[in-house]
Amino acid sequence: MTVSRRLRKTYPGVFSDEDLTKRVESAVFKAFELLPGDDYEVVPRLDVVAQ
Repeated sequence: MTVSRRLRKTYPGVFSDEDLTKRVESAVFKAFELLPGDDYEVVPRLDVVAQ
């Protein structure tokens, strides 16, 4: 359960920073309730409208 090589290659600016990578992983896992704990608070955006 880590960021794939393909995703790292697609977004090198995001995944070149290891701290940011851990924050992104944590947010995604937390969104799907895969990680316990409150390391980073994730606040959903409710103002997004589908087109």
